[in-house]
Amino acid sequence: MRRVCVDTSALVKLFVTEPDSAAVVQTLTSADEIATSVIAITELLATLARLHRDHRLNNRSYARTKARAQAQLATIPVLVAVNDALAYDGAALAETHGLRTLDALHLASALTVSADRGETFLFLTFDLRLSSAAAAEGLPIWPA
Repeated sequence: MRRVCVDTSALVKLFVTEPDSAAVVQTLTSADEIATSVIAITELLATLARLHRDHRLNNRSYARTKARAQAQLATIPVLVAVNDALAYDGAALAETHGLRTLDALHLASALTVSADRGETFLFLTFDLRLSSAAAAEGLPIWPA
């Protein structure tokens, strides 16, 4: 079984054509289970709004892309909630690996869902520091 936990840097590639977008689509399409942190909702929609403000998405493209993103987010079967335990785990990961706040929460979410399911999730991110931290924590990462 292939389980994938995805961060926002990878989710964006589902909706905005970037390098590796096709590979992300293929990886997530072939996954048996997909998870992400609930913070991805805010991060993804905020990123799309920023691209619109920066004129990288026109009004029509922004409206379509935002609607697709909201629909897709609603289908992700595992949204890891941020609670006290996750926040403390994220803080420890930020300290250990020098991560930014939201990246630390994404990593804590991936570790939590792996522990809860009793099976390690492949961690999908395009953030190099986060990728290194995930590998150091024992998660398989993609892209490797």
